[in-house]
Amino acid sequence: LFRTLTPYDSLHVDVNDEPLKRMGALPAYVDTFATIPVEPPDYLEIKVVGFKDGQPFASRATDQLIYEPIDSLKERFNGGSSDFYGDLFIDQPGGFKSPALQTPHPYSDQRDYIALLGSPVRIGKKYRITYKDIALVEPGEPGHYYPDQQMWDYVTVEGSLDGENWQILIPPYDCRFNSQWKSYYDNSSNPNNNLFVKHTIDLNDYFTEGQIVYIRFRLHADPYTNGWGWIIDDVTIKPENTTGIADRRSPEKFQVFDNYPNPFNPSTTIAFTLDRNEAVTLKIYNANGQLVRTLLNNKLLYKGNRYRFLWQGRNNIGNPVASGVYFFKLITPKHSVVKKMILLK
Repeated sequence: LFRTLTPYDSLHVDVNDEPLKRMGALPAYVDTFATIPVEPPDYLEIKVVGFKDGQPFASRATDQLIYEPIDSLKERFNGGSSDFYGDLFIDQPGGFKSPALQTPHPYSDQRDYIALLGSPVRIGKKYRITYKDIALVEPGEPGHYYPDQQMWDYVTVEGSLDGENWQILIPPYDCRFNSQWKSYYDNSSNPNNNLFVKHTIDLNDYFTEGQIVYIRFRLHADPYTNGWGWIIDDVTIKPENTTGIADRRSPEKFQVFDNYPNPFNPSTTIAFTLDRNEAVTLKIYNANGQLVRTLLNNKLLYKGNRYRFLWQGRNNIGNPVASGVYFFKLITPKHSVVKKMILLK
C-alpha cells in the first residue's frame, strides 16, 4: 500500500532493487495496492519509483518481513505495535481505558484512511471477525445510506483475495449507526470508553474454507466536513464458539441465530436473544449494501425472551424483492451482527 503525493506519468515498485510491478499514470493523493507474489517467510526491501517528465523520484526503502497466512488473530493494541499497517496508529486518548487503533482526531477531508492486516487469513469453518469501535464521522443526509452519494463519510471492513479487488464485509456506516455517537458528533464532543459498540462478521458468508484473504479497515472521507474520527479495539479472527448447547438455550445470553430456512422462498425467520433490556434495530440489506427493509427501528426489547421476526421477502414499500443474496443486520447499543441470507425463487 502506498500513497502518491504528486501526480506521476508512471510508477514501478522495486523489490530488492528489481522492478517487479509496473503501473501507469497516477494522480496525487491516491491510495494504491500493488500485489507482488513472493515466497514467505522472507525479508524484502521495497520502494516505489515514480517518473515525471522522464525524471525518477524514489521513495524511501522499507524493509518488510513477509509472513505466512494466519489461522487466528487476537489484537488488543496494548503493546504499542500491532499486525496492522497503514494510516491508523495506536494511542490512548483521554477518556479511554487502554490504547487502541485509530485515525487522527480530527481526520482530514478527501482521502481514505486504511489499516491493513499484515498477514492474510486462512479461512476455516465458521470463521468470524469481531471488533469494537466508535465512529464519529460525518453523517449522510437523512434517509441516505451507502452507496448513495449523499452518504458523505463512512467506515467499513473489507476483504480481498488478491489485495486489489476489495469486497465490503459489513454495510458502511457513519455516526448515525448509534444514537450516542450521533449526539457526540452533533455536539463536537470527544468520545469515551463507554461508547464502544461490538461488531461480528461471518467470513464464511463471503469466502470459502481454505481461501487466503486480506483484511482491512477503511474510513472514507469526502472533500467537505469531517469529524473526530474512528477508534477500533479488540479485533479477533477465529472460528465461532460452537461448544455451548446451554448457551443456545439460555435466554439471558446475547445471541443471534442463523435465519431459518436458508435458502428460503418466500419468507424466513430471524431469531435472537438479549442479555439486557435494550433498543434493537433489525434491517435487511442487498448484496450492494443498500437498505431493503427495516424490521425493527430502535425498538425497546427485554432480556429473557427468544425473539422471532419474519421477513416475507418484501422491501419497505411492500414490493417483492428479486432472488439473490441478502444480509440481515441486528444492532443494539453494544453489538452489531451481520448474517447472510439467500432468497431462491
